[in-house]
Amino acid sequence: MIRPYLKTLLVTLALITAQHASALTLTPEQQRQLDALPESQRQQLMQQYQQAKRSQGGANETSGQSQQQVPQEGKQPGVVPLGDRVQVAPQTSGSGASQPGRSEQGEDKEEKEEKTAEQILKEEYRKWRAASGLGSDDLLPFGYEMFAGEPTSFVASSDAPVPVGYRVGPGDEIRVLLTGRENQDLSLTVSRSGTIEIPQVGPVNVHGKTLEELRSYLQGLIRERFIGVESFVSLGELRSISVFLTGESRNPGVYSVSAFSTLSHALSVSGGIKISGSLRNIRLIRNGETVSHFDLYDLMLAGDRGADLQLESGDVIFIPAASQRVSVSGAVVRPAVYELGQKNTLEQAIKLAGGLRAEADPSKIQISRLRPDSKRTLLDLNFANSKNQQLVNGDTLRIGKIHDRLRGSVEVRGASPISGTYQWQRGMRLSRLLNNRDDHLNDDADLDFGVIVSRTGENFDVSLRRFTPRDVIAQSGTQADPILKERDSVLLFKDGESRQGMLEPVLGAFRQGLNIDELPALVSVAGAVRHPGTYPLLENHSINDMIHFAGGVARGNNSLVSADLEFGMLIRRQGELGRVPQAIRYNPGNALNNPNSSDNLPVQEMDRILVFSRTENRGNLLEPLLEELRQNLLPGQQPTVVSITGAVRHPGSYPLLPGTTVRDLLAYAGGLTNASYQLEAELIRQRLTAQRAESELVKLELQNPDHQSLTLQPTDRIHIKQIPDLNLQQTVTLEGEVNFPGTYTIRRGETLAQVIERAGGLTEFAYAKGAVFTRERLREQEQQRLNEAQRRLRRDLAISGPQSPGEVDTVEGDDETVIRVLDQVADAQAVGRLVIDLPELLAGNTARDVRLQDGDTLTIPEISQAVSVMGEVQFATSHLHDATLSIRDYINRSGGLAFQADEQRIYVIKADGSVTVPNQSRWFGRTNPVEPGDTIVVPLNLSQISSLELAKDVSQIIYQVALGAAAVRSFRD
Repeated sequence: MIRPYLKTLLVTLALITAQHASALTLTPEQQRQLDALPESQRQQLMQQYQQAKRSQGGANETSGQSQQQVPQEGKQPGVVPLGDRVQVAPQTSGSGASQPGRSEQGEDKEEKEEKTAEQILKEEYRKWRAASGLGSDDLLPFGYEMFAGEPTSFVASSDAPVPVGYRVGPGDEIRVLLTGRENQDLSLTVSRSGTIEIPQVGPVNVHGKTLEELRSYLQGLIRERFIGVESFVSLGELRSISVFLTGESRNPGVYSVSAFSTLSHALSVSGGIKISGSLRNIRLIRNGETVSHFDLYDLMLAGDRGADLQLESGDVIFIPAASQRVSVSGAVVRPAVYELGQKNTLEQAIKLAGGLRAEADPSKIQISRLRPDSKRTLLDLNFANSKNQQLVNGDTLRIGKIHDRLRGSVEVRGASPISGTYQWQRGMRLSRLLNNRDDHLNDDADLDFGVIVSRTGENFDVSLRRFTPRDVIAQSGTQADPILKERDSVLLFKDGESRQGMLEPVLGAFRQGLNIDELPALVSVAGAVRHPGTYPLLENHSINDMIHFAGGVARGNNSLVSADLEFGMLIRRQGELGRVPQAIRYNPGNALNNPNSSDNLPVQEMDRILVFSRTENRGNLLEPLLEELRQNLLPGQQPTVVSITGAVRHPGSYPLLPGTTVRDLLAYAGGLTNASYQLEAELIRQRLTAQRAESELVKLELQNPDHQSLTLQPTDRIHIKQIPDLNLQQTVTLEGEVNFPGTYTIRRGETLAQVIERAGGLTEFAYAKGAVFTRERLREQEQQRLNEAQRRLRRDLAISGPQSPGEVDTVEGDDETVIRVLDQVADAQAVGRLVIDLPELLAGNTARDVRLQDGDTLTIPEISQAVSVMGEVQFATSHLHDATLSIRDYINRSGGLAFQADEQRIYVIKADGSVTVPNQSRWFGRTNPVEPGDTIVVPLNLSQISSLELAKDVSQIIYQVALGAAAVRSFRD
């Protein structure tokens, strides 16, 4: 069973066949319906089409030549919607009308260009704009995209109602349903002579009748001829008519359209209007006379189809070129290029553009007009009194915007969960917004500091007010709760974080709009404060206020104040453009604790407040100032800088303030240390003569008030002497078999024997010959030499291998030797052992005694019974001492020599750390006795390494490894 829409498609195919037996041409919509069918239904439909074509063949052979061929609707393809593909059919040269009789084979040979509708419009627009000079890339002519799509909006469908006034003509199908004594369903086609053939009645002339006239006429005729028969008359398939599109049509020519079609339908079928064409004066010409002027703007902007007349066969649609256009941009609803009509006023142009947007400023309208002398002029208009301003072709109209600034509001920013913008009311206080600690402030909010940024006056000048969030909540309605102004911004800071981020926009406002001789109202606070940085200068602010601006003085990990509350410095800019710095001393403690004191100086633009730390170096804060003081000096002028060195807390250079004395400079430096020598100090003063600079030495007694009151001069240098050894505390450590081991404080020049005596001497189990004495200074020196040897060894081994194929190693030896050497190098650490003869020292031999140094360590091991064997033996271990055994015997007990052992260089590290080399000719005998605590070392055979320097480095490193191992074993054994 065929679905209803398939029946419609089949009837359409049959109608097409009846009119054009030579070729099948479908509209794009029909083609999509056909393609969407299942294969079986599509085949069935095509078979019915072929049968209908064959049945019409004979009739066409006799009458087709005399009958006028009318192009089928859609023969000249329209333009598919934007984004789809469109195929522009080739046109004949000359009239541009389509060629219905062209064979399909000829069409296939035509080269067809595929473009999207959007591409077509933009290409046309670029050409038109280049020729007209109107519009822009973002401003397109209005309305042309309406018909740049497939004709789906205006195509008359088979179930559409018959328009009022439609008159029957040749080709229309009339459906007559008879009921009663006779039941018939007649389908009658109006012939070319305007008649229909009714069975048992004959030809009936129906040409030119409306549907109502036709229904009344036929029903009356049937009642007369057929008794007891009722009739129902309707129209079936209607005829197609031919119309001509000329002028600025995108595809001019002859088009076959439905008899229901109107002007807008024909425009859609033709693919639309060129951008150069007029949308406001489309003429419908019938029988040589213009019967309608169609303004598409009425249809698009008002939905008025009054002039969209129904077409008749032979009508001509003429599209003239557009002559009056203006460009409308800015704050309008539809910025575009518009075609002017009869009313060429400013008000009408804005109305065409959809009217003004909410942000439009009617007082700021500009018209750019090109004069006949090729000069462009600019007109500034106010819409209120310029509505009737006449526009001319080519005018560019721009509607300005108001300054979109939020008024009647205040803003909360920063550490608050209610950050945002709120309505401002006259007289409202800050507590209206901040009245609850938990609801209105973050947990990490700074409760002691907040800022209100106000913008007042015609120039929106920026000013600031400081407030305390804690007091606003606790004392609402009082002086602590400030009254807000319109456009105020309330800044809430996080406790412990820098404040510069939120203040940076405010600081930028303070830096703008300055004259060349003005300084920005900014003050810097540096040093031992919680939030160092640059802050706005508020009216009547002082040092106390600015330090609180910076979060107060800094505190250490123990919550104690780390700032120096006795000495601070204010750096002020003077001279032209503030190029000359001036240092002013103040007392931070007085300024903070007593705001009315003279130390709480008022601050000025670009002041820099320095708060020094009691423990940190002050040079970092003072260096920029000192560098300025040393620059731009005149000939013979000395920088106003003084220095102090020696036993003071903060030695360094300081600016020379007017009237600075020795006492002042000592205070700048944090005072004297406990090791200072107050009986004598030195002042070096430099004097400039005409030929040279001469230095003068002045002796000072720091306890003398007159000397402390001595006024300093530029470049003076004071040196405070230090009492020798006042803070010197030296200790040594005794470990192991001493009666009272521990750490002992020593006097300068004290010896090891004296400290052992203080420690109660050695225990009865002490092995004095195995004592290990180490010194940190020796360890550092040995480690330095060891590191250098390791570095040379790695470098030599790295460059000894072949660098390219075919080269030979510069260091002879197998890879295993190199690997063994590197393994031992990685473990090498200096010991810092000093070889001593403790038995002789304890026996009173002063020549063997050792003068102690800070950090020395003496370790007395317990009596040892072991002899260790290490190095290149089969199994390195320790053996119980046996006086009858020789060196060879101990080596044999360790499995004998390994393959890479160097038996010619075997040595013994004695228990006291000394090294002996056995008699080379008789080392197998007992002429070289081994004692308890000794270590026998069998070194690696380095004869395979040809480099003498390399072998030397390896030997040194291995010796340090063996020495360290021997010392460790002596502790354990």
